[in-house]
Order: sequence, then C-alpha cells, then structure tokens
Amino acid sequence: MSRTSPPTERVVAVLEFLSRHERERFGISELARRVGLSKPTCLGIAATLVESGYLIRDDRDKTYRLGPALIPLGRAARTSLRADPAGGDILAGLWEAFGHPVSLSGVVGDRVTVLDVAVDPGRPAMVKVGDSYPFTPRSGSCTCSGTAPGGSSAGSHATGSAPTGTGSRGSSRPAAPTATSSNS
Repeated sequence: MSRTSPPTERVVAVLEFLSRHERERFGISELARRVGLSKPTCLGIAATLVESGYLIRDDRDKTYRLGPALIPLGRAARTSLRADPAGGDILAGLWEAFGHPVSLSGVVGDRVTVLDVAVDPGRPAMVKVGDSYPFTPRSGSCTCSGTAPGGSSAGSHATGSAPTGTGSRGSSRPAAPTATSSNS
C-alpha cells in the first residue's frame, strides 16, 4: 500500500465535496461539518485554496465555491489523458438520440478511467468522471453492446488483435478512449 498524506487527503476532501455540489456555495461552518473537518482546519484549507484561485470566497455572505484556477487543471488532465473535448458533444448527442446514459472511458496504464459522461440530470449517474477500475481484458477480444434505435438490443463481439492505441497492461501511456452506453 502506498504512503498517503492526511493533510493532503483533507484538501482533496474539500475539493471533491465542492465538485459534487458544483452549483452550491457553503459557509465555512457547514463546509467543515459536511466534510468532517474542524472549523479551523477547514478555514486554513479554504484560505489557501482561495489565495491560489482554486476556490472563490464571496465576501458578502462568506461562502465558498470552486474557483477558476481549476479550469486549466481540468484542461491539462483532459490533454494528458488524450480525451477530446468534442467527445462531450458526441456523448450528449448519443444520450439525446437513445435516451440512455453514455460514458467515455480510456485505458490509462493498467486501469480504465471514466473521462466523460452524458446522463439524465434528473437521475443519479452510475459512474462519474474520474471513476477508475482495473483493466483486465481477455486477450484478443472486445465486446460492445447497447440499444439500437427502436429499442432492439444491439451488440457485437469480435476476436482477434486488440485495436491500435488501446494500451496494454502495465503501459504508462494513455490510450485512445472508447465510448460505452449502459441501458440503465
């Protein structure tokens, strides 16, 4: 198991909480309570994140929300994972056309990571951007499934060599992402 840093885990907890509540703002007392930190610890973290632009503090009501300095970080992550920003538009089009949640995933090293999703905003998503799980493909095979127009089941199974760019177990280079749809 790798060594972790509890202070860093607290900073990550604040950022992850605010990312899950992206349209809301929180006072320091509520933020500390919801994240499980002491108020002084949370205030120190928030003040540092505000100073760096990762959070914005509204001086009128003393609330915090995500800040603009996170935008270039997200863009850099997208670039390093070779996730095309136009992919989001394609996913949204698939979701609108078929009415099913759609995710874009890519093999990163020995893990599959969700790079983008298009879902019904009124329903909880089964996966979220950043979810990751071990990549353990069957050698030489690929399965794709979904729902065809009109509601009939569509699927395919192919065997043979893996497509170029999918990476291999243990590879540190990101691979070309693939889109998948789930029928739930």
